[in-house]
Amino acid sequence: MEAVLITGAGSGIGYELSRLFAMNGYDLVIVAENGERLEQLATEWRAEFGVRVLVMPKDLAHPSAPEEIVSQLKEKEIEIDLLVNNAEITANEPFTETPLEQELAMIQVNVTALTHLTRLLIGEMAARGKGKVLNVASTVVFRTNPGDRMAVYRATQAYILAFSEALAQEFKEQGITVSALCPRPPQTEPEKKTHFHQHSFFGARLSDREVATAAFRGLMEGKSVIIPGMKNQLFARSVRLLPRNMVKEIMRKMENEK
Repeated sequence: MEAVLITGAGSGIGYELSRLFAMNGYDLVIVAENGERLEQLATEWRAEFGVRVLVMPKDLAHPSAPEEIVSQLKEKEIEIDLLVNNAEITANEPFTETPLEQELAMIQVNVTALTHLTRLLIGEMAARGKGKVLNVASTVVFRTNPGDRMAVYRATQAYILAFSEALAQEFKEQGITVSALCPRPPQTEPEKKTHFHQHSFFGARLSDREVATAAFRGLMEGKSVIIPGMKNQLFARSVRLLPRNMVKEIMRKMENEK
């Protein structure tokens, strides 16, 4: 039976993806800070779906976490067939007002740990001639409104997309697919006040379960970029085609509308 490792598995999209993999018969290695929550989920899924679940309470803000995870996998002789890098840290305060340690932790979790864990596992996948990697980014990489006060977060998401697309090309001849999932990012306080994400162009926000379902389907189909929601897909494509200044003006007008 194939095994999937999922970081940030205790809540949100990570939880829904974990449940979806369990429903489809995959053994799980679930990683998050809250060990008690993970144990609760493991008990539930073992009983409901009959799968094996290994719990790993880890804080990926600690540089040693990826090595510790892989060391435990080797001790238990578990081979990972699918890797889901879902853990992330967000911030929506002005750059100089966000605690430096928070910004650095964001880079550690969103970029460094993701890269480290992928590096430790993708080589083994390639040696076996099969494997899948899903890196969770967000549609913020397609938006060009730098006034949203998410400078470091935005940069980490751009890295995830570029990293994933590059690996997809590098490993496609070795039986490995690498996908970037780009759902809408968490709402910032300014967006909540301006109702940005409720704008008619974007429609209603998809639920975590809907995002996870789209992610699972796209991953199984080997898509390199997965953007849940038709309007989000159309917007992302238009951003890549239209002049950057034009997109900025469109975004500015949309944000100014109530």
